[in-house]
Amino acid sequence: MFLKPHIQTDFSEKDIIYEAMGDIVQEFVVAAEWGEGPEGTPKVGKLHLMSVSLIDMTHELPGGDPDVQSLYDLRFGLVEKEVDNDFIVSAPAFDRETANRIISEDDRPVVLSLILKATRQLVRTANADAITMSTFDVHLPERALTKYRRISDVVCGIGYRLHDSYVDDQGRSRWVFVREKIALSSVRT
Repeated sequence: MFLKPHIQTDFSEKDIIYEAMGDIVQEFVVAAEWGEGPEGTPKVGKLHLMSVSLIDMTHELPGGDPDVQSLYDLRFGLVEKEVDNDFIVSAPAFDRETANRIISEDDRPVVLSLILKATRQLVRTANADAITMSTFDVHLPERALTKYRRISDVVCGIGYRLHDSYVDDQGRSRWVFVREKIALSSVRT
């Protein structure tokens, strides 16, 4: 098998996936894994997709703030999907090593712009009162936080404000966004 970049740019709000537990997902292809098909012909075996998700965390709200009725956690990671069976999908990989293996240095700016596009679509669709985001890797250098700042700019550009930004006890950077209309006392996840 060999990996070949194949970046899908033509996704829209109509492609958003609404999952049973309330999560909202937008996926796009970033690479295809090729193998040998019938009679030795090349055949795509797996697709590698960037999965941008808003995970419904409303059940974890502390309950003290009547203005906050919905909370989502913004996540993005890579999943593998078997071409011959849509039901065989890996769990998302959020780590830097997987991203480095799947997405070339040259393709990263394009993939980031598509993550921003998917984030914009999801946040508008969810219309949540609060959104959180955190890094998977700990103690990230400043350069690695650039994409999170860009995502933060997108979220703040569509009706949210950055309520809190901090590094937790494990070294993960975290952000809390709330709708402009909400005067929130404190939400940390």
